[in-house]
Amino acid sequence: MSSSLRKLYSRGELLRRYGARILMYWCVHSGSALRVSSHFLLWSEFPKRASRKLYSRGELLRRYGARILMYWRVHSASALHVPSHCSLWSELPRRSIRKNQGFILLVTLLIIGVISLLVLTSMQHVLLYYKATNKQEVLHQSFYQLEDVALRLLYQHTSLNSNCVVRSDAANQVIHHLLEDKGCSLKSGLTQYKYYIEDLGEFPCLVVRHKGRKSASHHQRVTVVPFEEGVPVSLLQIRFISAGRVIPCLLEEHAISLGVSSWRYLPSL
Repeated sequence: MSSSLRKLYSRGELLRRYGARILMYWCVHSGSALRVSSHFLLWSEFPKRASRKLYSRGELLRRYGARILMYWRVHSASALHVPSHCSLWSELPRRSIRKNQGFILLVTLLIIGVISLLVLTSMQHVLLYYKATNKQEVLHQSFYQLEDVALRLLYQHTSLNSNCVVRSDAANQVIHHLLEDKGCSLKSGLTQYKYYIEDLGEFPCLVVRHKGRKSASHHQRVTVVPFEEGVPVSLLQIRFISAGRVIPCLLEEHAISLGVSSWRYLPSL
């Protein structure tokens, strides 16, 4: 016995609910009311409204038509009378299943598409963060390299060319000169640098303590610009304080620290 019959026998409620409706529909469209009158009398106690409801809800036929007719054929021995109708209704559940499968496939594709978009957006954010981190790291390395070059120049200013050390206080003017490819040159590695050192003099009232002795502070400012293929890349300007001579202060004294006092950095020009 087929699986559909087994399912039908185990669910007698299906016959009690929809048997009269299915057979009535089949009798009207096949003209075989006389053949099934004896069987239909068994189900004649069901509400007559079922046929009206059947015509307005074809889904009932598509779901249960083939099963009801198969059951009726087995018990009435009339398998030869209804093959055409049973074959037509046997295709209806398959169409319904195909529609459901198509809808499920569409929903699945939509969900996969949304998840893919979310994954791509997350990957884009990760890539942007990675690029920003790399760029920040490059800027930090460039700054540290410039700082190292500037401090080396300050510690070696006595051995540098006298034309590279000017006695003035014109920070912006020095920057313009360096951007015009003027100033002293220094090559470190594969990078070419242009620089100027300004000797700002000694300040008696800005005192520092060096080796237990109080003295005036000596201020210097170094400006360094790296060049790549003849084009200025960035700029670093540092004001450096060292111990000077012992000079009396005629006004109020202020104690300051040795080393880098202030700096100005332009990562791009």
